[in-house]
Amino acid sequence: MATLLFIAAGAAAASTLTFLTGFGLGTILMPVFLLAMGPALAVAAVAPVHLFHNLGKFLLLRSQVDRQVLVQFGVPALGGAAFGAWGLARLTDVPGLGTWSLLGETFALCPLKLTIGLSLAGFSGWELLGGGKGIRGVPLWTGGLVSGFLGGLTGHQGAMRSAFFLGKDFPKETFLATGAAVACGVDITRIAVYVQLFQSLGSSIPWSVVGAGIAGALVGLWAGRIGLRKMPVAAFRRIIGIALMGFGLGLASGVIC
Repeated sequence: MATLLFIAAGAAAASTLTFLTGFGLGTILMPVFLLAMGPALAVAAVAPVHLFHNLGKFLLLRSQVDRQVLVQFGVPALGGAAFGAWGLARLTDVPGLGTWSLLGETFALCPLKLTIGLSLAGFSGWELLGGGKGIRGVPLWTGGLVSGFLGGLTGHQGAMRSAFFLGKDFPKETFLATGAAVACGVDITRIAVYVQLFQSLGSSIPWSVVGAGIAGALVGLWAGRIGLRKMPVAAFRRIIGIALMGFGLGLASGVIC
């Protein structure tokens, strides 16, 4: 019960902070799940919450989807997501890279935590520093493949997708609708792969935790709409961005178990 309450409260806070900071739900929610379970299960458990969140946006804005971009970007993203999800399961079998010590403490370097941690730190820094100004001159299928793969492997698909979409100069509604449609497809694909792969490894996605996360995210959506009118957004963005980078580096280095 304590874990479910922790996840629900964390999801509510994360969902609220998406309004106040501009960071994606998956990026902010990932540390909450990582504190409650192993890294592979955390990535898998965040996926249904992320899907639920984007499904709402898609249903509201579905008429604004750019179908040509959805095909050119989204179809490769599905393939990338399946391959990335397979890679996540395979990383759980890779042996540790070694240890290091500081002030008498010894820390282990785990390939899976290193991958997820560096991804979290890197994309948090990317968004915090405004790196996603728009990628131009690169085929959409390339962006779809890369963002889908990262989504399946680490859960971080939004920053790369947004960078490619910003390069297309979409109207706001088309940007949000097409992004939500792609995100839903990637999430459905990777969840299906996660379920099959974790079953083969004798594990499963903790659906009670997922339910708590979805409930918390709904509360956070309501709270975020209120807080958006009252909070200093820039300050929150810097604080959360730095905290996410620190958490990611801590996870990658083995300091955070």
